[in-house]
Order: sequence, then C-alpha cells, then structure tokens
Amino acid sequence: NLGVSTFGLSVDKDPILTSLVRLHWPRLSFHDNALTLTVSRILKAASGYDGIFLVAGTPCQPFSSLHTQQGFSDSRSQVLSHFFSLRDRLSSTCSASQLRFHWLVEEVASMTQSHREEISELAGSPPCLLIAADFGWVHRNRLVWGLDLESAPPLPPAVELICPGSALPD
Repeated sequence: NLGVSTFGLSVDKDPILTSLVRLHWPRLSFHDNALTLTVSRILKAASGYDGIFLVAGTPCQPFSSLHTQQGFSDSRSQVLSHFFSLRDRLSSTCSASQLRFHWLVEEVASMTQSHREEISELAGSPPCLLIAADFGWVHRNRLVWGLDLESAPPLPPAVELICPGSALPD
C-alpha cells in the first residue's frame, strides 16, 4: 500500500503466469510484450490514478550463472534496457504532471560483478540483495534496484534485505 491509488500493469508472454497473476490481482491491466510498452500507453491506462509504480522482473538468462552470462550482448536483455528507458521518461513526465512515481527492478544475484555494475550504472544506484527463500519456494537470491527504503512501507520482519554498505556475494 503506497497510500495512493496506483495503476498496475502486468506484462508477460506466458499465458499460465498471466492467468495466475490475473487470479491474484484482477484489477491489473495486462500487456503481452514489454518492448512495445510506451510511456503514452502507460499514462493513458493510468489516467485518474495518483501515481505509477513501475516494477520489472526481466529475463535472467543474459546475467545468470546458469547460462552463458552474455549480459547486454544477449538480445533478451533488451527488456531491461527498455525498462530503464521507460523509467527515465516516466519519471520526468510524472514529475511535470504532479504524479507520484516509484520504480523497482529485480534480477538474479548470481550475475558477475561487471554485470552488477553495468545495471547499477543504468539504475543510478547499487542494488540491495533480497533473500528469495523468505518469499517461497524459489531459493536463488535476487538483486533489487530502486528501493526507496525511506518512503516504502516497512518490510515484514522475516524478510532479509542487505543493502549498500553490506557485503554482497560475488
């Protein structure tokens, strides 16, 4: 709860995942291709809301140690690049329109230090480490950029979050 009426949009090509998300969050708007998502489409769909919270969990294969770790050379990383482009344009548009704007993006923690630094440069900040096992069956930790811990609601006590200044695993 961000204390405002915030627009939600889910983007995924997987029909099973989309059905699951729709079951839990029926008020979300759905879109099937992140690369065709535009600022104007988001603003049109979010009309009448107090803010926009842009969140992404992008394909992990370009960065994961379980794959070849080609990073931004892998075409699947275009989704992450597009996210940051949308974030930058939405941030300035929302600021000019008096709309609240927050963002968050997650990726696998098993990436190389150089990939972590590349994403941190795009994000404008270092990541926090989220212990995935605190949330369910997934045990591969996640890196999260965009957390504004000063204005965010408090995390449940069981959630372990390691932020800048703490040691991140290599």
